Amino acid sequence: MSSEVEWALSLRGRLGYLIWPNLMAYGTGGAAWGKIQYGASAICCGTFTGFPAGYAAGASFTNMASGWVAGGGLEWAPFSGFGMLLRVEYLYYDFSSAQNVTAAANGFPPSGFTWSDTTMSVARFAMSYKF
Repeated sequence: MSSEVEWALSLRGRLGYLIWPNLMAYGTGGAAWGKIQYGASAICCGTFTGFPAGYAAGASFTNMASGWVAGGGLEWAPFSGFGMLLRVEYLYYDFSSAQNVTAAANGFPPSGFTWSDTTMSVARFAMSYKF
């Protein structure tokens, strides 16, 4: 079984505090949305009592999910009056994406696949220029 976040979008607020005159620590949080690709397979080549060999079941689908995101970071203005900003931040996404799927299995009883909510951690560095 697998789940992969193809893309994520967030709408966040940010609240910060100046640690030094040119360094701000902040917390951020808000709503998140993402496109998640799911895949699962169950394959067996042995024999079962009363069933012939060759069991195979699978599922593959995409789902749009919503959830929340929270994190924090540091933003630094290294040169006074220049306008360049450097930022490092960590974000934790939690998508409400639990899924249950029953897949047919070529003449066998079906297989059930269950995914829990998808979570994702993101660490990033950014540079921007303020006009």
